[in-house]
Amino acid sequence: MKSKRLWVLATCFGFALVSWNPVMAQPTMVCRTARIQFKASTPLEKITATNNNGLALLDPASGKLEIVVLLKSFQFSNALMQDHFNDNYVESDRFPKAKFQGQLVDLPFKWFLQDQWDGWAVGTLELHGKSQVVKIPVQLNKQKNNWSGQAQFVLQPEQYDIVIPALVRDKIAKAVDIQVQVLFPLLK
Repeated sequence: MKSKRLWVLATCFGFALVSWNPVMAQPTMVCRTARIQFKASTPLEKITATNNNGLALLDPASGKLEIVVLLKSFQFSNALMQDHFNDNYVESDRFPKAKFQGQLVDLPFKWFLQDQWDGWAVGTLELHGKSQVVKIPVQLNKQKNNWSGQAQFVLQPEQYDIVIPALVRDKIAKAVDIQVQVLFPLLK
């Protein structure tokens, strides 16, 4: 009887050791201060805006990534540009947020034990009520108390049905540079 109980206990312990996965045990990583910056400058006009209030979620086990940003939270150096951006271009009352939902591709098992990971995020970028599949280069770097993530890509406003009036078309870049920076807590 004692040996049978000991065998059951040892089997359960062995199964727990074999099936335990430290990545699976990790909760979703959250960043509430994701920084999204875009540049749409031309020789005629300098156009940049920054939003430091994006929400980023990363599931360390699956590599699923979601980033959401409220469009009205973008800050411009010129208040009139900010008004035009929200009222005329992205129509932020109608379409209040931009969202990326996707996956970090080929994320290695136990990636969080590395100091750096370079790869791709593939998913859907939704802006102005229109969705496009995108592939974005991503870099994750381990720092002292967190993981920093960076991504940079280009989008064309017309891909998202954003109409630029002819009067100002030469002042706004046809290709908008987007930079994303996130800080996630370090996995333990």
